[in-house]
Amino acid sequence: MVTYPLIRFVCRYGRKISLFAGLLSWLICLFLAYHCQSVLALLVGTLGSLVLGALLRLLAEVIEVVADALLPR
Repeated sequence: MVTYPLIRFVCRYGRKISLFAGLLSWLICLFLAYHCQSVLALLVGTLGSLVLGALLRLLAEVIEVVADALLPR
């Protein structure tokens, strides 16, 4: 039987990774906006961080649905 370890990993940790990636990108954005003293960079970076987190969460949920429907238990 074929096993897919990456699929299992994403099913187990995908939501946590998406949250961590969104928060980490927002912290980097916050640092760069403070360093450059730019409110616009903060706004764009915050929006980008939200989009990144949402897209990664969506991808993790799609992988969970596909794995639940197609892979044997």
